[in-house]
Amino acid sequence: MLVEQWYYFCYIEEINGASQDYCDKTNTQYPCNPNKKYFGRGPLQLTWNYNYGAAGTSIKIDLLNSPETVATDVAVSFKTALWFWMTNVRPVVSQGLGATIRAINGAIECNGGNPSTVQARVQYYTQIVTNLVLLQAIISLARSTICLLFSANACFDLMFGLEGNK
Repeated sequence: MLVEQWYYFCYIEEINGASQDYCDKTNTQYPCNPNKKYFGRGPLQLTWNYNYGAAGTSIKIDLLNSPETVATDVAVSFKTALWFWMTNVRPVVSQGLGATIRAINGAIECNGGNPSTVQARVQYYTQIVTNLVLLQAIISLARSTICLLFSANACFDLMFGLEGNK
């Protein structure tokens, strides 16, 4: 998965994905259907027969024989993304961005395999973090301004989420 393919979740299917062979023939637990392609689909670009098979088993849909469902059914699309995140990514999130990249695209992006893609992903991550910090500062400033404009009780209620509890 290239960084451009998941920017802002714009692409439901991997760019030129149908031209790729994401069938691991050594995986006998989730054998490939020779008439299907297992390229990236959905918010996290689910890829490879073993991921389609395991995700399908988890959400009780035969994705090995209908992988296109990940692109055409919104509920299935997000269920597979959630499955992938919770199964593969969440366990390593606390180890940092590098571990997260490895969990998502280790073979493609790690160990020097594609440094420009890794760099683009790091820049995108840095941009998001910067925007979130800026947003947090704006919210904090807005709360301070409201506190100056209204009574101390309104400020307390706003800061502790008690507006609706009166």
